[in-house]
Amino acid sequence: MLDDLKAISTELNSITVPQTFASTFKTQDLINNGDLTLWKKYCNSLRLRMLTRVSENSQFSARAATELAQIVENQTTFPLILTNSENAQLDIFNTSSDIKSEDIKGAFETDGWYSNIASKYMIDE
Repeated sequence: MLDDLKAISTELNSITVPQTFASTFKTQDLINNGDLTLWKKYCNSLRLRMLTRVSENSQFSARAATELAQIVENQTTFPLILTNSENAQLDIFNTSSDIKSEDIKGAFETDGWYSNIASKYMIDE
């Protein structure tokens, strides 16, 4: 997964959204509203977190130290989430959002769905 995140980070740095597609991308991107910079921050922050988790493992410690330093020392290439407003999340409690969040909120909070428990299908698939 660390290799995948590194590859995704590299690819995100080479992508530009064509102007003809920007509006559609913004509408379809439910997490970051078409903001590639926020996707870069999410990818690099997730990678940073994973590297931190494995840094004490002898199998990964050298790699983790090198890559952690690379990310922290080069925020231009590896931007990170630094504020709560940059969090990658769906606000299911905002019922005025474009994602019909009332349905999502209801699905997780009504007694018929066993209150805040993900279904077997959601976990397994």
